[in-house]
Amino acid sequence: MKYLNIVLLILIIFIINPQKSDAIPSNLKADSLLSQMQVSYPFSFIVMGDSQPYYGQLLNPTFLEILLQISVLPNPPNFIIICGDLTECGSEEGFIAYNECITNWMDVTGIPFFSLPGNHDLYANYSFEYYMEYIDPEFDYYFDYGNSRFIAINNVQHPEHMYYHINETQLDSVGVWLSTAPENIFAFNHVSIIRDHHGGGFNNIGYEAFHNSLCFYEAVADFNGHHRDYYRHDLNGIYYLTTAGAGGDTGGAFYPPLSYNDHHWLLITVDELNNIFLEMYFHDGLHNSVASLYDFQIQPVQIPPTIYINEFMASNAETIADPQGDYDDWIEIYNAEIYPVDIGGMYITDDLDSAKYRIPDTQPDSTTIQPGEFLLLWADEDIGDGVLHLDIKLSANGEEIGLYTDDFTSIIDSIVFEEQTTDISFGRQPNGANHWGQMNPTPGYTNGPISAEDIIFYSTLLDAANFPNPFNPETTISFSVTQNAVSGSDGSSFVTIDIYNIKGQKVKQLVSGQLSAGDHSVVWNGNDDFGEQVSSGIYFYRIRNNNREIIKKMVLMK
Repeated sequence: MKYLNIVLLILIIFIINPQKSDAIPSNLKADSLLSQMQVSYPFSFIVMGDSQPYYGQLLNPTFLEILLQISVLPNPPNFIIICGDLTECGSEEGFIAYNECITNWMDVTGIPFFSLPGNHDLYANYSFEYYMEYIDPEFDYYFDYGNSRFIAINNVQHPEHMYYHINETQLDSVGVWLSTAPENIFAFNHVSIIRDHHGGGFNNIGYEAFHNSLCFYEAVADFNGHHRDYYRHDLNGIYYLTTAGAGGDTGGAFYPPLSYNDHHWLLITVDELNNIFLEMYFHDGLHNSVASLYDFQIQPVQIPPTIYINEFMASNAETIADPQGDYDDWIEIYNAEIYPVDIGGMYITDDLDSAKYRIPDTQPDSTTIQPGEFLLLWADEDIGDGVLHLDIKLSANGEEIGLYTDDFTSIIDSIVFEEQTTDISFGRQPNGANHWGQMNPTPGYTNGPISAEDIIFYSTLLDAANFPNPFNPETTISFSVTQNAVSGSDGSSFVTIDIYNIKGQKVKQLVSGQLSAGDHSVVWNGNDDFGEQVSSGIYFYRIRNNNREIIKKMVLMK
C-alpha cells in the first residue's frame, strides 16, 4: 500500500493545482534513471497508449488508476513506454500536467517512464513546442536494456501538419539504430503502419520502408497506440501489437481475432534464455494468463492488393462474345502488383450499398491475375457458365461497379458511370490511371494512353483536398472546376459531391447542382443524410463532373 498512498497523494495534489515548474522533460529523467540501473534477467517492460484526458480534464482518471495498479505489482517492470496521445488538445496546461505526473511518479517508484507523441499532442505548432519543452527535446530516440534495443519513432509529424508519416531522415536514423542493435529489437510508434484506420495501412512509402527494415533486421515486434483496442497481427514475421486502452475510450470498435474493448496495458517479459512472454492486464486488476509473445493465434493483416477496375462495357452488341457465344456486359480487372493476385473470394457489385456477389474461390487457376495482366469478367447473371460469370448486370443508362476485399470491409476500387454507348467501352487511360474515358474496346489487353485532346476534354476537375484531415467536428473540401468543364449555357457545370464510408456505402450528398468555373469549397460536419452524426473512421469523398471523378480519403477522429 506504500506506493498506492504516496502516488495517489501526489497526483491528487497536482491535479488540483497544476503549476509550471523547472522539472526536466520526463523522457530525459527516464533516460537518466535507466542509465543507473543494473541489468538482470528476467526483465520486463510495460506498453500502453492513449492516456489522453477528455475535455475539461488535465489527466485521465483511468490512466491514473493504471499507474497506481502498476506501482503495486509484486514484480514491478523495469521501465514503461506509452505510445502517444498524452494530452487532449496539446495545451501547455496538459503537457505540464502530464510531465509533472510522470516525473513525480518516477520519483516515487524509481521506474523509468518513456513517452512519444500522438496526434492529440501535436495539433499545431504550439503543441510541438510544448512537447519539446516538457516531454522530450527529441522526437525519435532509442535506448538499450540488456540484450534488447527499444526504438521509438514518431509518425505523427508536426509542425508541418503531415499526419501519419515517416520521412527519409527518420529512416536513415532508424537504419543505423537497427543495424547496430543487440539481439532483440522492439519498435514503438503511435499509429500502426499497416492498419487502414486513421491513416495506417502503408498509405505512405515510408511506412513500407520502415516495415521492410524491421523485417531485414528481424525485429521482434512493433507496438503502437491510437486505435484504442488490443489488436495483434503479423506481417512477414513482424508482430504488430496495438494497445491503446490506457485511458482513451475504446469507442465500441472491435477488431478480431483478439480484441479487448476495455482499458488495459501489456506486460512483456524477457528471460535469461531470451524467451519473450506477453501478459495483458485490465485496469480492474484482472489479467489473462502469461503466454509466449508468439503463442496467440494470429490472423495476418489483410492489405488490399493494387488491382483496378480497368475497363468495362455496359452495352455489348457485337464487340466480343463470351465462351458460350453470348454478347454480354463485361468488366476487365487489371493487376498492378508485382505478384499474382487471386480475386477468388472478393466481392463485386453494381450497387455500392450492398455486397451483391462473391466471386467463387474454388478455381484459383481461373481467378488469379498475373502481374501486369488482365482478367475479363462477364456481367451476365449466368453464374452457371463458370467462375468468371457474375451474378450482376450493368445498366447502359448508368450505374456503379465496386470491388471489395473478401471480408467486405475495404473497397479495392470503384467507378460510378453515366450513360454508355453501345460497343464503346469506358476505361482507364492508360491502365490504372485516374483518367477515364470512352475508348475503342480492348478487353483483356492494355489500354492506350489518353490523347492530348482527351486530357483537355476530360480534365474537368483540378485536384481536390480537405482540411483539416483528420478532422473533428468538421472539414472543408476545396476543389476547382476548370473552364473546360463548363457545359451549361450559363457558364456552369453539373457537380456532385458524395461521402462514402469504408464499406462503400453512401452516407451523405453534399453537393448536387450547377457550379461555375473556378474555386469552390464545401463543409462536411460529420452528419449523414438523416442529420445523424456518423462514427469515427475513414471516409471517402467523391467529386463528379462531366463523367469525371476524383475520390479522396479523409478521417473523422473523435
